[in-house]
Amino acid sequence: MNSIRFKITFGIVLILSIFLSGLGYYIISSQSVLMFRNMKDHAARLASLVAEASVTPIRKFTFFQLEELAVKTEQSSQVAFCEIYDQGGNPMVQTGTLISKEHAPKKQRSTGEDILIVENAIVFDSEILGKVEIGVYLTEVHQEIRIRSVQLAAAFALILGLIAFSINIFLEKLFVSRVVLLSETTKRLAEGDFITTYLDKQKDEIGELARSFNEMSRNLSQLYRSLEQKVAERTQVLNKTLETVEQSNRKVMESIRYAKVIQRSLLPNPRAVKQYLPNSFFIWMPRDVVGGDIFFTEFFGKDPEAGPCDFIISVIDCTGHGVPGAFMTMIVSSGLRQIITDEGCRYPGEILKRLNSIVKRTLHQDKQHTLSDDGLDAAICFVRLSVVGEQLSEEDQEVIADTSLITDNYSLAIDNYSLTFAGAKLPLFYIRNGEMTVIKGDKKSIGYKRSDVDFKFTDHTVKIEKGMSFYMASDGFTDQMGGEIRRRFGVRKFMELLRENAGLPFEEQRNRLLDAFGKYKGENERQDDVTVVGFGF
Repeated sequence: MNSIRFKITFGIVLILSIFLSGLGYYIISSQSVLMFRNMKDHAARLASLVAEASVTPIRKFTFFQLEELAVKTEQSSQVAFCEIYDQGGNPMVQTGTLISKEHAPKKQRSTGEDILIVENAIVFDSEILGKVEIGVYLTEVHQEIRIRSVQLAAAFALILGLIAFSINIFLEKLFVSRVVLLSETTKRLAEGDFITTYLDKQKDEIGELARSFNEMSRNLSQLYRSLEQKVAERTQVLNKTLETVEQSNRKVMESIRYAKVIQRSLLPNPRAVKQYLPNSFFIWMPRDVVGGDIFFTEFFGKDPEAGPCDFIISVIDCTGHGVPGAFMTMIVSSGLRQIITDEGCRYPGEILKRLNSIVKRTLHQDKQHTLSDDGLDAAICFVRLSVVGEQLSEEDQEVIADTSLITDNYSLAIDNYSLTFAGAKLPLFYIRNGEMTVIKGDKKSIGYKRSDVDFKFTDHTVKIEKGMSFYMASDGFTDQMGGEIRRRFGVRKFMELLRENAGLPFEEQRNRLLDAFGKYKGENERQDDVTVVGFGF
């Protein structure tokens, strides 16, 4: 139905059908007119003969001869009736099944057959003696027309079929088979067979198209070979470049992995920490090989077996991830050791203030022309567990924010252990008797150009009781995207997770936190470095 051969054949047959139909209609119409004319002439001659034969009987008034003449005339199978009238138009003789003065009914018989009526004057020596009317049947004429119409239609149908068949054969040999073969060759070319050709020696449009196709096929074959050669050359170059990049990448990754070793060396050893603080856990998961999060501890007792000692513990969240973040952690770690170890500062608020100044000076971010603008968020706790038997210095009294730590004799009772916290945007979570409490840090970051070097961070002191648990974390845990609707884990859910597991051993708490984080994250990418520190008494 969709082939060119069918469409062309159908179009030609349709045009021939219209032409032959018009021609047939013209032929049938012409023959019908001719047959009606012949019938009328025959009836007119018959009426003329009857009129000539009626002259003598009329003049002699022998009406039985007129009646005999009319009856003989009507006996013909083609004559329906014969009537003879005098000069006044009165009927002298009438034959046939219908008789009427108006003659109108004679035009249609009771059987429904058409009748042709002709009349002829009865004349003698130029005197009109009357007239003759004869009605003849048209049945044979109509039947002959129908027969000829059927014969003509059959002849035209046969001619049309022969023409269509001849055209189909002609198109198949001259046009269609060549186009089909050219189409199949084109498909092979489209499938990648660039050496395919179509031989057509005829000099018509299809032959010219075939020659153009062969030329195109040769050009495509050459282009394909040229392209393959260029691709091979480019692939070779890319492979060499890739090899170089891979070597460079291996060197970079080796450097980064070694940087991770260096960064890990800056972190406290959890096993060593547990000698001083057995109820504790640490989660440190850089998003990349190295990261911008660290945790820091410093214990002010040389021998863990000598009894509890004061210590500082903190979580640091520096700007960025990966290598840039790792550089920041080195600066921060060095700054913390300088403040705590070299300068002997113990109070979190003052530590944060001094760290702010160190980072800004180290990165020259205390000057406006500096391009960098990096810093950190932090949470620091100073836990006092030792019994102080000597007075605090005036400098320490000025530095400490909560004077409740200084008793009348500047000492702390053993049952009044305390924790002092200060934060730069990072909070402290603690649980006492199953209830969660959050101490928010100051809404100031450390080290950035906009960070106020004179800002005093707030110290918060909490009395330590048996069974209390404390937690600090960077925002990597709470900012992780995941879940069914891909949302942040959130602080509220994190707090609930801590509260539900606070009664478990700290190592088990660590496992529960990691399991919850992994399940929530699912197939999503890690958003940030993750650091969580927990400890209790």
